[in-house]
Formats: sequence, structure tokens, C-alpha cells
Amino acid sequence: MTRILPNFRPKSGFTLIELLVSMGISLLIIAIGVINYLDFNTRQKILGSARELETLIQLAQTKARSGDLADCNQLDSYQVTFNMVTDPATVSLRPVCMNPATGITSLGTTLKTYNLISGISLAAAPAVTTVKFPAVNGGAIFNLAGSEVVFSFSSESISAVYEVTLSKSGNLNEGVWQ
Repeated sequence: MTRILPNFRPKSGFTLIELLVSMGISLLIIAIGVINYLDFNTRQKILGSARELETLIQLAQTKARSGDLADCNQLDSYQVTFNMVTDPATVSLRPVCMNPATGITSLGTTLKTYNLISGISLAAAPAVTTVKFPAVNGGAIFNLAGSEVVFSFSSESISAVYEVTLSKSGNLNEGVWQ
């Protein structure tokens, strides 16, 4: 009697080591993607904060050049005030009114306040707390000897810094990453 052996077929599938290697590679790729996404998200928050500051400064310049009185009888300038000590930092816009009889200036009602996103830091070099935009004349006044102020936006989670420059002539330069 002849005995017939069953056909030998190798087992199909993956070994445990092959599965562990492929899972490790997949997790590494996912981790890199998540880190890059978080960096991108932080950069977008920094850019958004910088754009808000630029918009507030441009609004101050526009109102000052047009002579918008706001709540003043006579307008001296528009003032942008920076509070960089708090988190989040705040930036506010107010008219500076002048009493024509005495020549004394006083601040009007706050027209707009912007709070930076929490975790985004704002610094100015050289350090300023206010910038004034004179009525009708244009330009910018800050109590410094320098000809420009560089506003730096940063976050602890990334090493890059975004800088926006304001000159005494009132020119606001497009920001750059440093």
C-alpha cells in the first residue's frame, strides 16, 4: 500500500518581528507628523498675532492722518499702548486729546484692545510701552533715540522669532522669521 503524504504548504502571514518593526516605523512617522503639525500651528498663531498688531497700528495711522476726532474736541494724536508684562500681552488704541486753552493732553476712550494669544510673547527692541501717531502729519513718535522699533513675537515651543519693524517715519515693514 502506498501512502500519500499531504502537500506541504508554508504558513502564510507575518512574523511577530516583522509586525513589531512595521509598527515601530509607523509610530515614528506619526510622531514626526504630530511634531511638525504642532510647530506649524504655533507659527500660525504667531503670524496671527503679528497681523493683529499690524492692523492695529495701521488703524491708528489711518485715524491720525484723517484727523478722526473720536471723543476729542481737538485731536493731538493716536496712541498704541503695549502691556507686555501680562500673559497674554495686550495692545490698545486710544486717541490723545488736546485742550486748546491749556495745551494739556489727555487720553480718550479706548477704541480697540487686542489680547495676544496665550503663550505668544511680545517684546520690543528697544523697549517701548507707547507709540504715538500725530494727527495729520503722519510718522510715529516713540521716546527713543533710535529710528525704529522691532516687535518680536515668539513662543516657548519653537525657536523661531517673527519680527515686525516700525520706523519713525511710520513705515511698517512686513515681518520676517529669525
